Amino acid sequence: MPRVSPSSSATAGFDTVISRTDLVVVDFKRTVCEFLQTAEGADIAVVYYAGRGIEIGGTNYLVPIDAKLSLDYRERGRRDRD
Repeated sequence: MPRVSPSSSATAGFDTVISRTDLVVVDFKRTVCEFLQTAEGADIAVVYYAGRGIEIGGTNYLVPIDAKLSLDYRERGRRDRD
């Protein structure tokens, strides 16, 4: 599978590319804010996220590498089905 890199994204016609890897919660939030500020007023903005995520109640969440989940959602799912 081809790897998406900042240089290949830039040559694909994107004016700005923000590339980050292995972000902890604080850096993850800062990067989201940076993206929102950079994308403000843009005709199109794209996020490519190759990491962990979770879906809860039909809403998708991106998960930083040091996230601590306070509830075991697998257990909650079992309880909800009973």
